[in-house]
Amino acid sequence: MKAIVCSRFGDAGAIELRDVPDPVPRVKEVLIKIHATTVTTGDWRIWSRTLPTGFHLLSYLIFGIRTPRHPIFGTDLAGEVVGVGSGVTRFNVGDQVVAVTGMGLGGHAEYISLPETGAIVKKPAGLSYDDAVSLCFGGLTALDFLQRAGIKKGERVLVNGASGSVGIHAVEFARHMGAVVTAVCSPSRHDFVLSIGAEAVLDYSGGNLFAQETRYDVIMDCAGNLNFGNSKHLLKPGGRLILIAAGIPQMLGTLKAIGGHCRAIVGPIKESAEAMQKLMDLAAVGVLKPVIDRRWPLSGVSQAFMHVGSKQKQGNTVIQVVHA
Repeated sequence: MKAIVCSRFGDAGAIELRDVPDPVPRVKEVLIKIHATTVTTGDWRIWSRTLPTGFHLLSYLIFGIRTPRHPIFGTDLAGEVVGVGSGVTRFNVGDQVVAVTGMGLGGHAEYISLPETGAIVKKPAGLSYDDAVSLCFGGLTALDFLQRAGIKKGERVLVNGASGSVGIHAVEFARHMGAVVTAVCSPSRHDFVLSIGAEAVLDYSGGNLFAQETRYDVIMDCAGNLNFGNSKHLLKPGGRLILIAAGIPQMLGTLKAIGGHCRAIVGPIKESAEAMQKLMDLAAVGVLKPVIDRRWPLSGVSQAFMHVGSKQKQGNTVIQVVHA
């Protein structure tokens, strides 16, 4: 099969389309013919070694020191089940599915074999492969953190970095939960975030984020530039501060400083079939809408990495896998 193989971290020239052995489903595994995958901010951070402070050692242990331990990147995929190993009960050949591979990666390829017990669900009939896969990274992250925050109807929520893949779905989910949402993003994207459910919008570079008098029940930082010190005056007593892209010192400092005034929500998200199913169910009824910034063929993954790293994307970057 064809796959994108990365032989060196951070080198776009080392991202190549190659022929690799076809995967074979083992016991309780499903073989998926991939039709769409993504290049996410998570992929880019691992590849470029641009990680929040304190996570580099962990990254070396999981993903490799000099060369990638998992040379085929990609965590999200959508495709068709074309084979099943013995003991599989959840899926049949012909099922259209959406999956998240987690730290195993492997999505930038024509085929992949995954455990049926993983974060795999059937794709809603009304969503294309491109649309379904575009929801995974940002949607799962936003859903997990906002559920942990326990948002109540009528609460005020501030989403910092509202035009990225996580921020977009955070606005949609918070609005669905009944919150009044204020979005923070660049001026060129104000109209867009208003169109997806934000009731107010602030310019991230204008200085009005920290100068405002409004107080929020929940602040969700998707951009990585907030902490308790610079945002505590924006939180109501008992408010919740969600840090998506914080480094370990920032997390520990916030947890220490926040005390009984507010609550900090940090840490990894839960990737499961249950979470994926909820995501797809909400997308099927229109609560969550796919936002695709650009599409590339499988051979264009290196360009997609560069685009994601430029931090200029609005929404998600999809890789279309066309089979001969």
